[in-house]
Amino acid sequence: MRFVRLLAPCAAFVLFGSCGEKPVDPADFGTRPLTLPNGKTIRVEVMSRIEDMARGMMFRESLAPDRGMLFIHPSPGLQKYWMYQVKIPLDIVFIGPNR
Repeated sequence: MRFVRLLAPCAAFVLFGSCGEKPVDPADFGTRPLTLPNGKTIRVEVMSRIEDMARGMMFRESLAPDRGMLFIHPSPGLQKYWMYQVKIPLDIVFIGPNR
């Protein structure tokens, strides 16, 4: 009888633990959806630490068409970017508080 009381919750855990949302694509880890003004949604890596912004896209071999990076600076102002060790072509878009 004790075995049955232990087995029932374990069986329920196994059965119901496999239900739910679809599995996450490993390529989506560390990204967030971003909806553009035209309605298209892309996935972006959010960069807010200075170290992450400095590394940016360095040493990356590719970037999927629906992927990007979003750099969040602490305040509006002149921002500098460089292409050192960036192996792929990039488009840069600046978004300010009024646009």
